[in-house]
Amino acid sequence: MGANKMAYVLAAGGLAILLYLGWSLTSRNAYETAAYDVIMSDGAFEVREYPDLMMATTIMKSSNGNDGSLNRLFSYISGANENNQKVSMTTPVFMDAESEDHPGQMGFVVPASVVADGAPMPSDVNVELRSREAGRFAVIRFSGRLDVSTRR
Repeated sequence: MGANKMAYVLAAGGLAILLYLGWSLTSRNAYETAAYDVIMSDGAFEVREYPDLMMATTIMKSSNGNDGSLNRLFSYISGANENNQKVSMTTPVFMDAESEDHPGQMGFVVPASVVADGAPMPSDVNVELRSREAGRFAVIRFSGRLDVSTRR
């Protein structure tokens, strides 16, 4: 194999490795996931049993977080807390719809290691730490990537 061909093969291999690493770092697999047991599964739909979880939560006025709720939670894990501590992103993101009894809420699970060391209090008064009781939840699995060609 000539020197030029070898250089192309090495460059293509290096590019493939970089693309894979980039994908793996931005995919759902790159984040800690709260422990759960799958009770039932059908395609992208699952019923899961979760243990008690510590969550950073905020009120959500729209069903997709376009009201700033996602940004408030992201600020918390980026260091907008009493310790200026970065907190690892986790999956899943819990979203509860608004009802007569309570406003809608969005919540990030606080990693178990952070909870064990004492989760830092949020700096934003619109973000709070709260415990979510163990229970069964209906889940639609989402890969983390939107296919905008199918959006309406």
